Amino acid sequence: MPVSTTPPLGETYARVAAACDFLQIQVGRPPDPESWTTGAQLTADAKRLVEFVDAKAARMEQEYGRPARRDVVASWAFHHYAWLACLLVAGPLLLDRRVPLLGPGDVAVPRRTGVLAGPGTVAVPGFACLPGDPAADHPQARVVADADALRRVARDTVAGHLAPVLAAFRPHVRRGPHALWGMVTDELAGTLWHLGQALGREEEAVAEATALLPGGTPPFVGGAGFRTVELRDRAYTRTRLTCCLYYTLCPEDVCSNCPRIAAAAG
Repeated sequence: MPVSTTPPLGETYARVAAACDFLQIQVGRPPDPESWTTGAQLTADAKRLVEFVDAKAARMEQEYGRPARRDVVASWAFHHYAWLACLLVAGPLLLDRRVPLLGPGDVAVPRRTGVLAGPGTVAVPGFACLPGDPAADHPQARVVADADALRRVARDTVAGHLAPVLAAFRPHVRRGPHALWGMVTDELAGTLWHLGQALGREEEAVAEATALLPGGTPPFVGGAGFRTVELRDRAYTRTRLTCCLYYTLCPEDVCSNCPRIAAAAG
């Protein structure tokens, strides 16, 4: 999968893409802007956002054999973008203790495919790092005091990036801010967890997610909330803070970490 080696984060994103074998990450601006949609365009162009949701609707109908509710489609479209945006921040944090300072105009997804798997582009205007980082003297570097400060930058970056995107999607998703920020919290914890599992570093990734999302860090809702389990494929699990609405497509299937199960059990 083509990934630029532009320093200082090109090599990092190559490793992220290799671990997430369903994803391609191209560092730099989209080669054909008309074929891509950035987060900034989703917030500024209502027609492009509707087009993005329409593409997701067509893909979901193809995959599940029937049309999904429009609010469910919009929720999954927001998930599509938010998952990638969170991964592009969380991946470098886990792998190299660096946080790319990404705004909504720096991340782009294919305009009309409606799929999460596939290509994405990222342009890195700058990054935060620790004092001992070999790239600390890079002109794009913003050196912070310690690991906690780096995590604050990561939370602020994700929140600042996704706040306007979330606001643009909200009328289509028909969920309140608390639920939508719960989705973002799930995406941030989930991308770290996914990457850690893919790299055989689940325990480290869970520890990082727990430190990054301890609870009490608005606008994020709650904490990472991992707990140990004894399963063949993983040592941890967590209950999502918000329902992904998968049950509306496949009522007979239930996600293992669905909050609806926890609520019913409680």
